Amino acid sequence: DIIYAFVINKDDELITGSLDHMIKIFNMTTGVCKKNLTEHTNAVRALVINKDDELISGSWDFTIKIWNMTTGECKRTLTGHTDRVYSLVINNNDELVSGSNDTTIRMWNMTTGVCKRILYGHLDNVFSLLINVNNELISSSWDKTIKKWNMTTGECKQTFIGHSDYIRALIINEFNELISGSSDGTIRIWENV
Repeated sequence: DIIYAFVINKDDELITGSLDHMIKIFNMTTGVCKKNLTEHTNAVRALVINKDDELISGSWDFTIKIWNMTTGECKRTLTGHTDRVYSLVINNNDELVSGSNDTTIRMWNMTTGVCKRILYGHLDNVFSLLINVNNELISSSWDKTIKKWNMTTGECKQTFIGHSDYIRALIINEFNELISGSSDGTIRIWENV
């Protein structure tokens, strides 16, 4: 099935999330699948690993799950989004941040599973998230905008406008410039991020 997300853990294992609802952990040397994590009930769209070497997955089943990769046990399920979860990132304060088709961004305490803050401002699916060098959140959306957020206050500090279609990808280069890729067929480079 379609692979939507992948990460590599500290043991140099490849972990994939797929349309078939599965998370698979592969030995990259042998190509053998070592473990299947199967508790999601819809596509797994986002994966990230936290400082405790736990795997975190976001799914179209509206949930986020925190996994022990050694045992394959789901340690905690985070609920609150009311539509598909598309993106995950961990900020410099070790908080999990998620973006969803419900147009919200949520900040989570990974230990308690409590949603600490909801950021409102996008008008459509929040598709990509990243953290800049100032520990500010950058989000892109199918509303054709990119937003920069203060994660302490929840304030939207800046909105970047210019794409004419969905914004699907974000990255910051070595010059601290934001680069965005869109369904409009363009890549844009933004300053002041």
